Amino acid sequence: MSFLLTFEPVIHISIIGTGNVATHLAQAIAQSPLLRLDCVYGRSEEKLEPFKELTSTITSLNKIQNTGLLIVAITDDELKTMPDKIAVGDILTVHTSGSVSMRVFEKFERYGVFYPLQTFTAGRKIDVKKIPFCLEAKNKKDLEILKTVTQALGANHFVVNSEQRAKLHLAAVYANNFVNGILAEAKTLCEASGLPFKILRPLVEETFEKVFKIGPENAQTGPARRGDHETIKKQVAALPMDQKKLYIEITNSILRRYERKEL
Repeated sequence: MSFLLTFEPVIHISIIGTGNVATHLAQAIAQSPLLRLDCVYGRSEEKLEPFKELTSTITSLNKIQNTGLLIVAITDDELKTMPDKIAVGDILTVHTSGSVSMRVFEKFERYGVFYPLQTFTAGRKIDVKKIPFCLEAKNKKDLEILKTVTQALGANHFVVNSEQRAKLHLAAVYANNFVNGILAEAKTLCEASGLPFKILRPLVEETFEKVFKIGPENAQTGPARRGDHETIKKQVAALPMDQKKLYIEITNSILRRYERKEL
């Protein structure tokens, strides 16, 4: 009796970049049995040091060759000039930006986008399986390759065009960057009163639990939601001058949403 063994093909991947996105992707790719991390490019040996235990590293773009997928994980400004710096031939080349169009790589034969919708911080581990990847490619065959890569990572994917992705990135700025900014203001107020910031943790956790169960528009509470102008005026008066404007802008936004009289 004979048995026919079949094996999934291994996709070879190289990365340009040494930042937080590149670091997390490199670690995830190196751990997948269906993916092979060929090399990582960086401008300095110092920045490449963390990658040397995962794969080979290079400081010359000319040495990128014979890879199946090239992931360019660099800043948006750097992306604009990258097509003039590399010759990729028929290598599928993708970037990881949320706000840059796929067509930034249109001079290449094969190109696309491999955008992980997540916030990445140095030294903090993230479960790649929980990251939604937004995919786009010039042709259907390459889109299938990107889908295969996300499956090999155990992650979910969404096919998102450049226009949709730009709006999604803007939504992510509100959901992540602006929320962080607001919480930083909350921390300042706590510390000014001699209270620990962590006292707000149960409130913050319940807030985010609710918004995805019943929707943020239904989870909204507080004086602006009620149209309680008396409480709002007291709070404005109690705030330091540099926080008054932010409070008023956000409060008016909530008042408008629920058709209440603005300040």
